[in-house]
Amino acid sequence: MGSQVFNFEYVYAVPKGSNLIHSKAAAVALDNWQISGNTLFANGPTQTVTLATTDGFDFTGGGVSCGPDQNGNANLPWGSRSINQWFNTSVFQRPVGRGDYGNNCAGNQFRVPGFNNWNLGLFKEFHPLRDEKKILQFRAEAFNAFNHTQFSTINSAATFNPAGQQTNAQFGKATAASPSRVLQLSLRIRF
Repeated sequence: MGSQVFNFEYVYAVPKGSNLIHSKAAAVALDNWQISGNTLFANGPTQTVTLATTDGFDFTGGGVSCGPDQNGNANLPWGSRSINQWFNTSVFQRPVGRGDYGNNCAGNQFRVPGFNNWNLGLFKEFHPLRDEKKILQFRAEAFNAFNHTQFSTINSAATFNPAGQQTNAQFGKATAASPSRVLQLSLRIRF
């Protein structure tokens, strides 16, 4: 299950507003604006479910364990994932007994969340002293501009008691997210 990534960076010089409104005030307010951005879409990498037990049972007799038994597809259909169930946790069971390594040793049972991120910037340059070498630049930037939730951690630790019941209440849930929208304003002088 490979990853697909689309990353697009851009800068656009906004046409001069003073071409439509012919005045000095319009030139100061509407000219020399630029929009820049970075847009990233990516599907998430695959992740492996790990095995733990409340009784510390040693399935292999040597302290090595691959993971739980898996009886079905862990990926949920598109649109049915949620913060409380990112993958199908019911397909994982405790291995039967000593010598049972679990049947998912190959790993990569489910795909973690991907990214849908837009970083945008708006900036304008002024020549306050009518000197082409001295430029005052105003910048307004928004990171994760549309404030999309970007889950960064999915709990994949299956923990079973001796009766085979899964006891980790966080198993299959999104437990962390990347930062929400961040806004930044700045003034910069180039000379």
